[in-house]
This record gives sequence, structure tokens and C-alpha cells, in this order.
Amino acid sequence: MRPKDFISISDFDRDFLDDLITTAAKYKSGKFDNKPLKNKDIALLFFNPSLRTRISFELAIKQLGGSPSTIGVGGQTWNLEWRSGIPMDSDRAEHVIDAVRVLERYYQALCIRAFPELQDIKVDASEPILSAFAKHSKNPIINMESCISHPCQALADIMTVREVAGKTNKVKVALFWTYHPRRLPLAVTLSFLSAAVKFGCDLTVCAPEEYFIPSEICSETKKVKFVSNPSDLDKDTQIIYAKSWSSPKLYSQADQDLSGRQRYKDRIVNSNLLKIAQQAKIMHCMPFRRNVEITDEVADSDSNLMYQQAENRLYVQKAVLNKFVS
Repeated sequence: MRPKDFISISDFDRDFLDDLITTAAKYKSGKFDNKPLKNKDIALLFFNPSLRTRISFELAIKQLGGSPSTIGVGGQTWNLEWRSGIPMDSDRAEHVIDAVRVLERYYQALCIRAFPELQDIKVDASEPILSAFAKHSKNPIINMESCISHPCQALADIMTVREVAGKTNKVKVALFWTYHPRRLPLAVTLSFLSAAVKFGCDLTVCAPEEYFIPSEICSETKKVKFVSNPSDLDKDTQIIYAKSWSSPKLYSQADQDLSGRQRYKDRIVNSNLLKIAQQAKIMHCMPFRRNVEITDEVADSDSNLMYQQAENRLYVQKAVLNKFVS
């Protein structure tokens, strides 16, 4: 029996995820032209902004024969309350329980995008919004990025690695923390780390020590090498995945994180970094800040795999929808 929801990479073994990527590759090659979502309506609920995720999901649903409804929560609809057993006396006019009981009468699946509050790491790790939808919905829930998980992005990332390297086992990958003026969620970081370990990549996380990922948050870190100095990267590194994320140690101390990261403005993917790993290709989930995270010189070079990653989101979404909704 297939699982009802697609929420986290950690929920599935390699064989299951590998099958999704294989299906995605078939969609990309044109070998699949099925319409498994014919006469199906899918709701896309966005608590936060999106470009690639929104467009790729809308297109995937349409190309599979279905009809997407994109809904901006709190903008186009009532603000939703997800906490249980509390008086609803804030600005959240409707509870997830009631919204779900209506939406599941209209739609065959609900896709949710809801970022963390970045205040309490234990609260965010519990995935409060996504968990509330999954708890109360009888229909499939698909994660379009949550507090600590972005499974569709991670699958597109692994698909890209496989396309470039021809395999994933023992491919040398560096998850490289870059400076960013804002505190960003851990979702992409944790999902890619988990997926890379599952698929046998030789993964190194290169970040300042306060940005190391503890095993309490992601158990797969026990199988990962951590270095703090970019010069310690393996010269044979094949993929550099540029990404910024919030400090787990300073998660509830936003001011300290924001002030402390100022001393790392030199953590940027540039030509100097590529002198260390001369053959490396560059990945990023996007959007990225030019000349802050990645220089123009690198972004506009043949080393850039970011647009390939973004394209692969469409095919991964198709594979996931085919598996969980059709």
C-alpha cells in the first residue's frame, strides 16, 4: 500500500526515492505521456512566496491532465490557525480543521508550502502547519517546502547530480554555507543532506562551526564530514552546493545570528573557491543573491547547474503527483 503523504525525504528508503527519480527522468525524456490526473483538482496552498515551486507544480498538474488552484493563505483566503484547543482570538479567522474538511470535498490532494517562524527549533522541527493538515486530511498532502523539509527540491538535486556524474554513489559533494543578509530556513539544507547520504554521496559540509548541523536535528550528519575552512575542501570535489541557512546554535537568538554572520561576508562562491575544486559544478536551489552568495562570473559560467536543477523540479513534481495522487 502506498503512503498517503509526501512530507519528508527521511520518511522513505532509497529504493522508493530512486523509483521517483527514475520516473522523473522518463517524464523528462518524453517516454511518459500519461494523464494520471485527468478530472482531478489539486489545491496549492502557499503560506509564503514562491516562483519555481509554484510554477513547476502548476505546470506539472496541468501537463498530467489535472486542474491546479493556487491559493495564497492570508492574502486570498482567511488566515488559518493550526494550533489545537486554543481560543481563536487572534488574526487567524479559520482553523485548519475546518478548512481541510471543506477543501477535501473540492480537491483530490492538498499541496502545502509553509515556512518556519525561526524562533524555536523544536517547534519548527515538529512541522506544526504541515502536521495539522496531514492529521486532518483524508486526501494526500504533498510538501512544497515546510519548516525543515523540502523533499521535491532534494529529489531534483539528486536527479541533477546523477545526470552530471552518471551516478550518485561516492560522488564528492560539498554543501557550502554562503553568507546571506537574512536568516534562512533549514529545509533545503536538511533535505539535501539526508538525500545525499541515502544515495551514497561522499558529502562534506563546509560552514562556520556555529552553522554545523547537529545530529539531534538530522541523524544523517553522523555520516557526513564537516570542515570550517574552504581551503579544506577536497580538490576533487565534483559538486559545490551553495546554500545559506540559520545557525542551529543561535536559532532562537536572531540578533546574534544576524550580527555574527557579518564576519563571514567572504563566504561566497567565486573564482577563488573554484581554484580549490577546479572541476566542480555549482548548484543552488534558487533564488540566489548575485555577488553575495555567488559571483556573476561563476553564475554565468559553464559551471552553473542551477537552471538544470530548476528544470528538474517540473519532472520530479510529475513523478510525485503520479505516485501519490493518481
